[in-house]
Amino acid sequence: MDLANVTAAIRVDTATNKGSVIDVIKIVQSCNASDASTYCKRLLDDVGTHIGTRCTQLRINGKGKLTFCADAKTLVEIVWSLPGKAAREFRRTSAKTVCRVLGGDLSIVREVEARHHALQSTGGGRAAQDFLLGDESSGSEAPAEERTLARTIGEVMRRNNKQAELDLSRMRDNASIATKKACAEFAVDSYEMLRSMGAADDRDRITFSDAVRRIVAEGGGAAGAIVEAGAVPADDPTVPTSDCDAYYRGEEISMHSVSSKYSLRIGNGREGAVGRAVKALYLKRYGEAAAAKMVKRNVPFHGQIYGENTYWARDEDLMKQAIVAVNG
Repeated sequence: MDLANVTAAIRVDTATNKGSVIDVIKIVQSCNASDASTYCKRLLDDVGTHIGTRCTQLRINGKGKLTFCADAKTLVEIVWSLPGKAAREFRRTSAKTVCRVLGGDLSIVREVEARHHALQSTGGGRAAQDFLLGDESSGSEAPAEERTLARTIGEVMRRNNKQAELDLSRMRDNASIATKKACAEFAVDSYEMLRSMGAADDRDRITFSDAVRRIVAEGGGAAGAIVEAGAVPADDPTVPTSDCDAYYRGEEISMHSVSSKYSLRIGNGREGAVGRAVKALYLKRYGEAAAAKMVKRNVPFHGQIYGENTYWARDEDLMKQAIVAVNG
């Protein structure tokens, strides 16, 4: 039994927005008015006063005899309480709908929307909506017990959602930290392997150290990094380039990369002279102690490995000056 068919066929008192109980029983039980009246009296006696107090005797729209009338919710309760096959089918369908709502079946939303648009398209449908939903807009409140239960359920759901968000955030932070830790350990292990093979030089030590610093500082803040990255200190021009922060050190350079960048020519066999000249400029800028411990990088030449001084973009001006001085 479809409640829409009931609301379309019952008489409704426009002043009170209440429908005829007798009409509902006649439709559900397929009986005449006299039998419906008997069903009504028996029903109100059997189920007690909780329904009876909500049934009022009215002359519907001021016409006819006094008849029992009730709001839409009470009429639904009456249908639930009636005997017979039609009422049982209504209870069975209602139970399925309740389960779908409690289970979060989103398809019911589309069904409600379709029902809404269908009812809105006709005058009779809009009247049925006014009758069925009239109590929702009347401003009447649910019993105190229901309001308390609703608030309690809402509060529990909010707490559960908040806890779920915190747990998810904590899991993400732990995963981020674990990933950074694994990457940092891989960089350290890689350097140690090179060093154990005698293939690591001072330049590799600095390169891998920079890599580890970038890994642990990515993301910024304690939540996204193993250690919280502090602000980069101001560049101190008296600190040797190999000892300053990677942010100021810049990319590694060579005399050939600088000569290509500035379209400078290095004469055949003049590389050694350029190397000595730039080291002298480096010594002048940073002092003897810094020049004595310059970072070396291993360079193969004629089948042998030689230690070559390493320079970075911070000292590009020294390299350029040395090339110009040697090659004119």
